[in-house]
Amino acid sequence: MDPIKKVEKDMEKEMHRQIHIYYSAASLALHRHDGWGKARIAEMYSATQNAWNECAKDNTRSMVQMLEDETGIELRNEHGKSWHDLCFLNNSHPANRRTWTRGQFLLMRQEQLKWVGTNTFACILLAMHRRYGFGIYRLSKLVEWVIEIREEFDFNERELLAACQRECGVNIEKKEDTVL
Repeated sequence: MDPIKKVEKDMEKEMHRQIHIYYSAASLALHRHDGWGKARIAEMYSATQNAWNECAKDNTRSMVQMLEDETGIELRNEHGKSWHDLCFLNNSHPANRRTWTRGQFLLMRQEQLKWVGTNTFACILLAMHRRYGFGIYRLSKLVEWVIEIREEFDFNERELLAACQRECGVNIEKKEDTVL
């Protein structure tokens, strides 16, 4: 298989995995701590879809950049890296002023895999800010709760999905419960 096609396939698989993890954890957090029900959680998913669509239309800003621009929150990836240092998340990065070779493009896509979860979480936080007016304090609490819940389930995608279904009544994988 062509290496670029393979990394694109890996990217899609990782996107679904991270959506399942972060959306489940956020749903559980909002349900447990703020009493959110199925309808409100599904509405939150719709708000995130709007943010995704906006980001997809404008490739000059990444989701993590949009979040920081609007809320002041800088999310870093699981390795503690900042989006400011990476050309594929920061359009003003000097590396974006040149044409990339096939190898450089492949390496960039492989590095993007490390940011899928962070971008997914940024989308949720941005939606909470825009739709529900979550400010820095409430967003920070949500970040704490989501981290705790991911750790509670040891980042296990299947267990998080099952808990979300059991506790919140939301099946993230079913179209009628979500827009994902």
